[in-house]
Amino acid sequence: MKNNLLPFLLIVSISFISCDKIKGPYTEISPDTGGNRKILIEDFTGHRCVNCPRAAEAIKSIQQLRPGRVIAIGVHVTSQFAAPGSGIYNIDFRTAVGNSNDSLFEVSLLGLPTGMVNRLMVSGVRRIEYSNWSKYADSLLQLPAVAEIKIENIYTASSRIVTSTVKCDFLTAMSGSYKLAVYLVEDSIPHAQKDNLIPAPSNDSDYVHNHVLRTSLNSAFGELLNSGPVSAGGSFSKTYSRTLNANWREKKCAIVAFIYDDLTKEVVQAEEHEIIE
Repeated sequence: MKNNLLPFLLIVSISFISCDKIKGPYTEISPDTGGNRKILIEDFTGHRCVNCPRAAEAIKSIQQLRPGRVIAIGVHVTSQFAAPGSGIYNIDFRTAVGNSNDSLFEVSLLGLPTGMVNRLMVSGVRRIEYSNWSKYADSLLQLPAVAEIKIENIYTASSRIVTSTVKCDFLTAMSGSYKLAVYLVEDSIPHAQKDNLIPAPSNDSDYVHNHVLRTSLNSAFGELLNSGPVSAGGSFSKTYSRTLNANWREKKCAIVAFIYDDLTKEVVQAEEHEIIE
């Protein structure tokens, strides 16, 4: 037994040593969704919004209860809550993509925090208060998946270019037109945040911002996948490239892709995958 085990352990050891020497480009492929429906929560927020940490906590709780099935995007908007301020609030997380979505869907119209769950229209508006996100998440996750998304990311360290191939497979026949939007987000960004649970002046200098929207790979509202009914088994593949900004950390960045109905704007499937694991 000992003589048979030793060569095996030696091979395993050599394999681990060899892994440390791998250089870019790096290829990462998202796991098969297995027919599971996934949902998208867009958290409209700002680093000078004292109540916004509660919405971030709600997302964390929702994701922990439904592992792997809830995709989140932090969309920093408004001059009141997200514009750079003096001192420790000198950063600007706002994006043209986020501003365009906020303008179209009027999410921040009544203040922050608030957001959208699969961009559902509820009582004539799309914004849903964070206290209700869990309820709508549970309801949507009971529905069968109508599509799958697979993401393949290739990152070249020397040029800081990520190339993402997004494959969309429809599992059932669908009427109408559907769009694919592909965004880039960054996790674990240490930066100050106002928080009303901290004594005045409510500065949390150790706050960590997650799933922060950085940009889109195919415009704010994505691109059309089809112009008519889609049959079951219909498949579409799109490839995009983006050079990462110097201050974006590739190991903390991910690609988020989602399919939505062009007429109703409702998201029917979402997926996320890291640029580098």
